[in-house]
Amino acid sequence: HTANKHGYHAGHRFHRDHLGIEIMGSGKLIKKGYKYFTWFGKEIPSDEVRWFDGGTNQKEGYYHKFSEAQEKSLIDLVMWLNAAYDSFSIDNVVGHDEIRAAKNDPGGSLSMSMTDFRVKLYREWDKRGGAYS
Repeated sequence: HTANKHGYHAGHRFHRDHLGIEIMGSGKLIKKGYKYFTWFGKEIPSDEVRWFDGGTNQKEGYYHKFSEAQEKSLIDLVMWLNAAYDSFSIDNVVGHDEIRAAKNDPGGSLSMSMTDFRVKLYREWDKRGGAYS
């Protein structure tokens, strides 16, 4: 992944307490036989695919899962933001689908629901003693 690429966030919505963070992934996949493809036709190896039962504004289906390294980096970033900015709140860490119903990510790409992810963030914050370290 290169720094000169851009991602699309939640669309034409704005909330002063939210910062858009894009995690590279292909999102919901199309299954053809025993293979999985992105909406733009790239095949995704089956060990990078996760079934997701769906949820509020999230469609059930096969998703290109985020790697453990991606999720760890996201947690580290949130810990840093929480330590660095008084105005930042873990409560405001939301999925695109929680901002705009037309979006269904992170969906099954994230290894847990956004509600569970926020709980994990608070536990990680407590584990780190309320600091970035």
